[in-house]
Amino acid sequence: MVKWSVLLLVTLVIATDGALASTRFWEGSPPLALDLSTSDHSDSAGQWTLGVSKWVAGIPAGAVAIVSLEISSNAEVVEGQSSLMGPASDASVRHLTLRRAGPGNVRIVGSMRVPSDEPGSYYHYVELLQVGFEGNRLITIEKKPLQRFVSRRGQRFRYGGQFLVPLDTSESADEPTILSRPKLLTTAEIVCAECELTETTVISTILTIGRDGGVTSARPTSPPAPGREERLWATVHRGLRTWRFTPAMCSAGPVSDYVVLPIRVLGR
Repeated sequence: MVKWSVLLLVTLVIATDGALASTRFWEGSPPLALDLSTSDHSDSAGQWTLGVSKWVAGIPAGAVAIVSLEISSNAEVVEGQSSLMGPASDASVRHLTLRRAGPGNVRIVGSMRVPSDEPGSYYHYVELLQVGFEGNRLITIEKKPLQRFVSRRGQRFRYGGQFLVPLDTSESADEPTILSRPKLLTTAEIVCAECELTETTVISTILTIGRDGGVTSARPTSPPAPGREERLWATVHRGLRTWRFTPAMCSAGPVSDYVVLPIRVLGR
């Protein structure tokens, strides 16, 4: 295995023991995907083909992908392997022959992990495929990603939105259907006396909000320039420690999420 090279670095503020600290992470759409597909029909013996393929982009050469399949008990593997390990860059389709072993839809969960030499660091992607049957015809009932996240030294960041979202230690990495987004509850004035501001300055800021409503990360939508802008942003960091939000909600309860807000900084 190899150490990952950084594709895109951004500064993040993570809440640790009630304080805000700095770290870095990748951002954007997941740089990998796992795809499960089936043949259109089963044969006279009730056997059919499952295709397993993966896609990666920007992951260093030499990285290894570990793929495993969980198949419901009403289907069995006749030929092929349900666990695969090989170069992450190998985009070839692997085929398995399956046979129905009982009634009902067949549920297949495929997971792919691309680890790094750094402890606690890896990419992770989980895909669900649920297949139904009409005679010898196969029908895709449901197909969707269940988990898409990257772990950096033990801190997990969930993909699936415009920005990566840091997850709480005990928070599920399952992709949530968010019913409501974070809403601002309490604020405090942010004043930068040493910034020599002649008027109130507004900074467009990306905030991630934990399940408890606290700010877990913050950064400007545009990187600050050296000098006064850096001092200004350091002041914003300190000021955001006391801001509180109602957390985002999904059907299972509170969930970490992000918001983009204009932050006002006073010069007096």
